[in-house]
Amino acid sequence: MKALLRKIGKRLRSGLATLPKPRDWLELAVHLALFALAALLLGTEFLDLSETIRWSEVLPLAARVLLIPALLEEVVFRGSLNPHPTEGAGRRQVISGAVISLIAYTVLHPLNGALLLAISDGEQQAARVFLDAEFLALVLLLGLSCLILYRRSGSLWTPTFMHALVVTAWLSLGGSGLLPSP
Repeated sequence: MKALLRKIGKRLRSGLATLPKPRDWLELAVHLALFALAALLLGTEFLDLSETIRWSEVLPLAARVLLIPALLEEVVFRGSLNPHPTEGAGRRQVISGAVISLIAYTVLHPLNGALLLAISDGEQQAARVFLDAEFLALVLLLGLSCLILYRRSGSLWTPTFMHALVVTAWLSLGGSGLLPSP
């Protein structure tokens, strides 16, 4: 167990200490554009444009989202469950880490929906979003994009920013209207 925790600690230090190169930011922009296209094709019902937030609220929201869920989930699902590119892991280890992390990341969202339903006095709308197949397809696509960015850059920062930008955009464009108020 100690060896596993040491390995995870080393992965996280490597992923957080590796700063993205200009090429990594360009790849982030490409992934973001492709994700936006997929989201427009699959998930416009997850927006409620009557519930958009004011521009003055976007920056505080983005700062909050950058930490939770973006950085927290990237540390857990990309950084700890996947070998860092400098580890020299074999193909089997890379693929198994990718599959496990993508399944765990995607399954977390329906569990969040069930939790929201349980703690928000029957908030059906929020639970429906987190249980919707198209929403979960977008979650899986976001997880895959973040995983690719991490594997190619060795940095947890590009997937964290991708994750934060997507969630901030969704919440800003009315997604927050589908969730219970804190």
